[in-house]
Amino acid sequence: MNFLKNNIKETAQTITKHKKFFILLLLLQIFVFTLFAIVTFNYAIKIISNLETLTNPTLHQDLNTNSEQQLQNALHLTTQFTQIIDNLISMSITLTLIYLLGNGLLWSLSHELITQNNNKIQWKTFLKNLSQQWLKFITTTLLIFTPFVILAYYILTYNINHAIAPETFATILKSLITIKIILYLFFLLCCAHLFEQSWKKYLQQIITSFKKIHYILLTTAINLLLLTSTIYVIYLTITIPQLETLSIILTFLFIILLTFTRLFWIVSLKNITITLPNQKP
Repeated sequence: MNFLKNNIKETAQTITKHKKFFILLLLLQIFVFTLFAIVTFNYAIKIISNLETLTNPTLHQDLNTNSEQQLQNALHLTTQFTQIIDNLISMSITLTLIYLLGNGLLWSLSHELITQNNNKIQWKTFLKNLSQQWLKFITTTLLIFTPFVILAYYILTYNINHAIAPETFATILKSLITIKIILYLFFLLCCAHLFEQSWKKYLQQIITSFKKIHYILLTTAINLLLLTSTIYVIYLTITIPQLETLSIILTFLFIILLTFTRLFWIVSLKNITITLPNQKP
């Protein structure tokens, strides 16, 4: 467990040494988190409004009559359904752009914070490294998740159109979620090596890390425990009106933990790749 303690210690020392940089990173994390929440909330309101119209019993009753009102209601329902699809597509595109730009910048800055040797930033080198890491992040994200999204879309669409049994559909959905989790873990593994200058070295480090997956799983478990337990407590406080202030404080704590666990992940993967052997402990 010494390597685990050393990684936590190194992460804490890095934050202490670069307090201003960490605060900047934290503020950016808050901005991205808030922007993500605002976009999701706004589109959710629109979609819920459309769904309420679609489920309005008055409109469906009028469809059984032969009148001009029947045609108007049918057109209105079609419009609402089209708006739901449009809103879902727009929300997905907007959130994807926020994720690629915002999260890409967060990962790149996290790497720069860890690799900073002194408080004085060489801006030319800094911006060059930042752009390279950002490009790797966006490219890696698209290469890993685009095939999965396309495949999942066609699988779900095919099964919905053919009206398969609910039990079969649930099994397919669980399988897709499992694959998504595995892909995301691999994606995080890739993100830990964005600092590598060349694409060849970047791929080599990913392969080396994958060979030491037994060490990485422990780091993953710690990060998941911290984040999921905080999310669960936030959920509990949101359901109780008297604890609204506490839920806000816990949300801020979650954002801090999100920033810290990202740095801890990068430090851990760097040290695991460099210092630990390939064989299981």
